Amino acid sequence: MGEASDASAIVRYFRENETHLAPFGAKKPDGFYTEQFWRDQLPKHFDAFKADQAVRLYLFNAKDGTEIIGTMEFSQIARGPFQACYLGYGIAKKHEGKGLMKEALTAAISYLFDELNIHRIMANYIPTNIRSAGLLKKLGFVVEGYAEKYLFLDGSWKDHVLTALTNTNWKSANPAMQLAPSQNVYDVAFGFLKREDDPVSVERGLALLKGEVIARPNDAKAWFEFAGGFDFLGREAEALPHYEKVLAMGVDQLPYEDRPRLFVQLGSTLRNLKKYDQATKILRDGIEKFPDVAALKSFLGLVEYSNGQYKTAAKLFIQSSLYEMNDNSIRDYSRALKYYTDQIDVFPAE
Repeated sequence: MGEASDASAIVRYFRENETHLAPFGAKKPDGFYTEQFWRDQLPKHFDAFKADQAVRLYLFNAKDGTEIIGTMEFSQIARGPFQACYLGYGIAKKHEGKGLMKEALTAAISYLFDELNIHRIMANYIPTNIRSAGLLKKLGFVVEGYAEKYLFLDGSWKDHVLTALTNTNWKSANPAMQLAPSQNVYDVAFGFLKREDDPVSVERGLALLKGEVIARPNDAKAWFEFAGGFDFLGREAEALPHYEKVLAMGVDQLPYEDRPRLFVQLGSTLRNLKKYDQATKILRDGIEKFPDVAALKSFLGLVEYSNGQYKTAAKLFIQSSLYEMNDNSIRDYSRALKYYTDQIDVFPAE
């Protein structure tokens, strides 16, 4: 598991193999090829390990112990009834074909199965990636399906072959497994919905939560997260009735930190559906209840801009920027705000 002192070696690995790894990776975030980026990320990776969310490992050259030659990541660890995770990996081009990744993964998988008691590891590969197909087969992974346009990689949607490896020695040693099945599904679904960097996980969370919200018709939190999943996937028309259901239950039925979020997300959804008057009302109601939440003013500014009220929009943007110094809500919605700012003229006044 990497440490801050490994940042330069990690950057060197990714820079030297940028072209080699590009066809199989997602777009890199800003600063990815800088040491500061990795000095910031590595503590977060360790926190994810401690929280039982992911295990990220680096392969070092045995000859000098300092050169990084590959990476392995067991991510999206889910407990409850699933007890599974996803596997991703990469190795330097100059070290391909030497059996090093097979050796490393054999040891890592043993740790996941024996120490972390994971029941199932899933690994998916692009059909043209013959090396991955052969490696996974040698490790015992079984092909379970084929997903068209599964992940957006290297500028286009790529089909993937779906494989998995099952732990035949898995034991129900975790007391959480003895809880009521519905409670486990509920918790696992929430975990998936929180992984907003991965649309596949959000889809899985929605699928798991669908039965739960029906079984919990008065659970405002469940309906709110259910709506948010559709919202994140750009399915605002499906999200809208669920947000409205939560509003009808009463905003005070949500945990306090989610109450302003309901107004932000419902207002944004209404804007995207070009229901500008309704969006304005919802966001102004939210501002009245939570006057110090800057995100409400930012999203109202977007609505007013879309509705042709440019001066009002400018005033709201300035107000929200002043509030931002003492409020984290802008940061919570930074990705959405950046996207809507870039697309600000997509929703013009009619």
